[in-house]
Amino acid sequence: MRDYSSFTRQTRPALPDCITQATLICAKITALISNKESEMNEQKPLIAFPTHFDLKIMGAHHPDFAAEILKAVQTHAPDTTEEHVKLRPSTNGNYLGATVTVYAENQEHLDNIYRSVTSHPMVKVVF
Repeated sequence: MRDYSSFTRQTRPALPDCITQATLICAKITALISNKESEMNEQKPLIAFPTHFDLKIMGAHHPDFAAEILKAVQTHAPDTTEEHVKLRPSTNGNYLGATVTVYAENQEHLDNIYRSVTSHPMVKVVF
């Protein structure tokens, strides 16, 4: 076993001023970034509500697709009718594309409609 009693503890030299200054600058930059992120979270919404909003929906090519999508939308937007649904088949005919125009009162309302549609088993993608 080694005897370390003869070793003396050396003190670490003070950091040069440039490193101390760099540390302070990094702290200030971090604070500025944090402030900018909080400002970004408080930005105005990108969509002005209430509004008519087009949901683009892709799903299985099925004869009941339009009716099923309409039911899913109507759970949160009961004023939506068949007139608000436009269908297009895919190039190979395997899928149907639907554009559904909904009237959204606010972001939460639009989110609820979106969740209702995306959770439907016939739906593949919603834009």
